[in-house]
Amino acid sequence: MGGRRNIRVGLALSSGAARGLAHIGVIKELVANDVPIDYVAGTSGGAFIGALFCAGMGIDEIGEIARNSDWKLVARMFVPAFSRSGFVRGKRIKEFLRTLVGDININDLEIPFAAVATSLETGEEIVIDKGSLIEAVRASIATPIIFTPVSAWGRLLMDGGLVNPLPISVVKKMGADVVIAVKVFPTATQRVRRLGVKSAKKRVLQKKILSSTVLNNYLARYLKNEVEKSGEFPGTRILSFEKNVKLSPGMINILMQTFSIVENQIYSLRIHHEKPDVLLEPQIDSTGYLEFFRAGTIINAGEKAASGSMPVIKQIIKNLNNS
Repeated sequence: MGGRRNIRVGLALSSGAARGLAHIGVIKELVANDVPIDYVAGTSGGAFIGALFCAGMGIDEIGEIARNSDWKLVARMFVPAFSRSGFVRGKRIKEFLRTLVGDININDLEIPFAAVATSLETGEEIVIDKGSLIEAVRASIATPIIFTPVSAWGRLLMDGGLVNPLPISVVKKMGADVVIAVKVFPTATQRVRRLGVKSAKKRVLQKKILSSTVLNNYLARYLKNEVEKSGEFPGTRILSFEKNVKLSPGMINILMQTFSIVENQIYSLRIHHEKPDVLLEPQIDSTGYLEFFRAGTIINAGEKAASGSMPVIKQIIKNLNNS
């Protein structure tokens, strides 16, 4: 694939939270095979990974950070704010991004990048392709109720998955001749299998647990212990299971399932009109939205999906270059 190419290749990276780590594997395989990446558009988790790559971070370095993130780091990202508009303010996520890429503007990125968000006031799709990279990512990942909205660019912004979970249209408008789309969010049916359940009996926590230091330690211990016992990440199930009680999905799981239904409905409507040249769907059905600790498995799934489609990708680029 040597020589100067005439066509431009764009990546459309979908939402998916922890499942978005599969984007790392996809990009790693594309880079290893000298597939050009000229534009990147991302929604939510896709915006997060895409931003790091476009800012010049090596894809292997991004993968190492994902694989080596410990329990406390994950817990600290989701420390509740207990505000009226959302549980998590996202301050620590912004700080984490800042340590990785600094206070960089999208205009100064090595690869053109756009993040998709949603206007809370109007429901419009907002494509952020200039200004603060950190604010753009923070807006794109602002899942309703979970994260507080972001006030930026004269708007109140929320997660882009509400309007465009797989931003094929965005990367096409950026100038891509070939679009490789990566879909990692599950279908609503796949997601419903993972609905958490909680006891009808309430569990009261003391006020001191609300302090950030104590809460960080509590969440880290809780998450680690639950996984060691069951092999599954408990996500937002803060209440423990009890035998012989009526079980029902937890509030956050209901919200996430609702969000999943919306994403899939929007995706189903848009994919008929916004077809990519290549659609990659890494096989990560058993992985939940918050299971960042499965980074190795998720990244490998992305690599495998891209590797399997590599002959098709190369042929499409070759044909267009020769046309």
